[in-house]
Amino acid sequence: MGVALRYVIADESGRLVRIPTARWERVFHEKESLPEYAGQELRVIEVALAVNRRIVEQVFRVLPFRIRVRPNGQLDIRGHAKIAVRRLGLLAEDTVDVEHEIARLELDANYFWEPEQVHWRALGKIIGIPRSQLERRIYRPSTH
Repeated sequence: MGVALRYVIADESGRLVRIPTARWERVFHEKESLPEYAGQELRVIEVALAVNRRIVEQVFRVLPFRIRVRPNGQLDIRGHAKIAVRRLGLLAEDTVDVEHEIARLELDANYFWEPEQVHWRALGKIIGIPRSQLERRIYRPSTH
């Protein structure tokens, strides 16, 4: 049994489009671009799965996140990393005041997105497992 990642993009119409993992990796490492999404903010879902000979046996995690695509079709990896580092910095702080919580919520809202029922149904069909199994494994940021 092994671990596999699947990537889907919710396009501007809300339709889910599967992107091959190998292509996503090339795009993420700036060896390829996504010209069809140039200048857009992508809503991506990363699904981590336990697989046995390509058969999905278990869902480990569903991670819906946002990432911008620059006008040239390259992912804005630096901007994405900057938000992630700021989120981690806030989580590491012991301070819990109103300003801190507002900043954390704003960063989470810019990093994550919440799939709707239409997305869960489509994702279940794409991955080939019941949507209820997917919904139970969605990653949600911690709330101290």
